[in-house]
Amino acid sequence: MNFDSEKSNNKIEKNKIASLRDIPLILLTFIFVIFAWIFFRAQTINEAFYIIKKIVSNLPLLNIEMFYPKRLLIIGFLIIFEWLQRDKEHPLYLPKFPKWIRYLVYFAIILSIFFFGTYNYTPFIYFQF
Repeated sequence: MNFDSEKSNNKIEKNKIASLRDIPLILLTFIFVIFAWIFFRAQTINEAFYIIKKIVSNLPLLNIEMFYPKRLLIIGFLIIFEWLQRDKEHPLYLPKFPKWIRYLVYFAIILSIFFFGTYNYTPFIYFQF
């Protein structure tokens, strides 16, 4: 067994993990993908531009209710939690904690999904084709 190659593989794996300086690039990619979805979802190119115009012109910058503060808090917590666990294969893998704490974390996540979930029927995007 070649231990040198294992060490180099571990370095490669750790280099694949995003650092804090990668966050602006990740956010920019996310914004581009969300923007591209507008064109994918719209029936025509004119409708896509109309949607973009409505988004930009009706942007309420001071309406905090639009941002769902409770949901943003939960999402922020999950992002921070996943960031702290970024070197693990599964972000919710918590072997250092006692079993009851792990189950409490899992139960809290399941409860938050039930509490903040949306339960309306929305057909899948590909059903329109």
